[in-house]
Amino acid sequence: MMSKTTLDNYDLQLLTLLQENGRLTQYELAQHVALSPSACYRRVQRLRELEVIQRDVVLINPDEVGQKMRMVLQVSLAHEQTHLQQHFHRVVRESPEVLECYNVTGSADYVLIVSVPDMAAFNIFSQRVLLSNANIREFETMVVISTIKYSTTIPIAQT
Repeated sequence: MMSKTTLDNYDLQLLTLLQENGRLTQYELAQHVALSPSACYRRVQRLRELEVIQRDVVLINPDEVGQKMRMVLQVSLAHEQTHLQQHFHRVVRESPEVLECYNVTGSADYVLIVSVPDMAAFNIFSQRVLLSNANIREFETMVVISTIKYSTTIPIAQT
């Protein structure tokens, strides 16, 4: 992966624009950053090849597809042996309900963001992923009441 020091202002401008609207054409990008459309295309392709741009996705309103509940979970493991952690990682990666999982410092070992349609689905998830894992010492579930801010945009400082 490319380090930030190899990105110039044009790259940073393109990344900022594409985070807000990944459907911008090379012509629209060119109008914003004062480059030719072909130069924008080459730069964006290079950023994809170098995995600065990891993927192009569509963001969906979870309520509109029946995912009415979001939970934040703090998970603490009983033992931190590598094979036990790897098992937990595999189970989490294979669980479609888990949107995000972070290995963190502090009182918990992991923080998970989980999306489910209802409490019954969360119960099934917790039985399958959490309660069936003997290495999970404890977990705390916080139900999201409302979203104050949600963003997938990484702040990019322009030089």
